[in-house]
Amino acid sequence: MDCVLISILDPHEVVVAGLGTVLDSPPTRYRVVPLVGGEKPPDVVLYGVPDDPDTHHDPQLHALVRSGPATVIATYWDDRSPAIKTALACGARGVLTKRLSAAELRQGIQRMIEQQEPRPRPPEDSRCDPEVGRVGLTPRELDVVGHVAVGLSNQEIADRLYLSINSVKTYIRNAYRKIGIERRSQAVIWGQRHGIIWRASGGPETLDDTGVDSAALDEESSAHERVAQRGGPSSLSAHPAG
Repeated sequence: MDCVLISILDPHEVVVAGLGTVLDSPPTRYRVVPLVGGEKPPDVVLYGVPDDPDTHHDPQLHALVRSGPATVIATYWDDRSPAIKTALACGARGVLTKRLSAAELRQGIQRMIEQQEPRPRPPEDSRCDPEVGRVGLTPRELDVVGHVAVGLSNQEIADRLYLSINSVKTYIRNAYRKIGIERRSQAVIWGQRHGIIWRASGGPETLDDTGVDSAALDEESSAHERVAQRGGPSSLSAHPAG
């Protein structure tokens, strides 16, 4: 039986230690390893969602999902936490409550590994949040709102996107109607709350000629550093995504 390498990331050290003890003790097939810097990358990452999420988008989790082939499973305490839907929207394979017994935890992890299919490219940052999908913005409306959220004027957006100023105003008016807002300040707050923040220097994500998102790789590298600082090498009813 092959050994499954697991990294555990959680804001609470006691959870990291407890899950590590459960998973790393013989005769289980699991071995806890660092997320970065180990001999081999993990097969599974247990990611503890925030206790009090203040946003509907988790850029750290999103970057983690995009950084490699590991099966990312979000773990939580509160069944009613909005962070559960956010985790699935950002690309987590599934979720497990931390209230599971040791045997149930292992079974849940194994079930998600066995159910895993070839993973498609995770959703773009701008489309992770379920609310973003619900309001039904077109790609161009989403593009414009993303630029509004970083404080660009209509003229600056028009210049950046090669649009006429009237087209920009039309996209903004349609986007505001769908979102249910009326003022620019509300659009800024909505965009920031839902992760619609375009990079001021480069617009949304762009792929180089190899198909690799260079900007995202830089962001992932920074996210890994933040992740490692959260839980270190040693970060439950089960709900697979999809």
